[in-house]
Amino acid sequence: MNTINTQEQSRRGPDKSDVQTNDPETSGSMAMVMHAAKYGLLTLLREQLHTTGIDVVNARDEYGDTALIVAARNGRTGIVKELLQVKGIEVNARREQGKTALMHAAKNGKIEMVKNLLNVPGIDLDVVDKYGKSVLMYAEEESHTEIALMIRNAILPGR
Repeated sequence: MNTINTQEQSRRGPDKSDVQTNDPETSGSMAMVMHAAKYGLLTLLREQLHTTGIDVVNARDEYGDTALIVAARNGRTGIVKELLQVKGIEVNARREQGKTALMHAAKNGKIEMVKNLLNVPGIDLDVVDKYGKSVLMYAEEESHTEIALMIRNAILPGR
């Protein structure tokens, strides 16, 4: 199996074939945003957000991923924090299998990322993926007790 390390992929740049759009300009911008989200390239992300805005941030790749989902899945807390500042970002977007950014963060044990996501007004804590798993189930399944407690407290405030 030929594995490309993060530094090498970062130098190569984004693979535009993963982006599903008919507009070449949007395709290139989206590929750059997704690349920044995947590899934690905050400067590149900020440049793209400055020039393209919300349409590219909420755009989806062939798996239904948004930049927020890609950043959460890859443990890029700084990128998630930056993306959450974009007005109109779809925090409850779900990828092909139904996982949200919060589910990825909880499953991967990213405490700070979970805190940031839980503080977003309108974050959906009741959503389940196609396997019937909730964000709380992902945290508990991976024995992330602090995250599971944070989620329980968010579900039932004042407990």
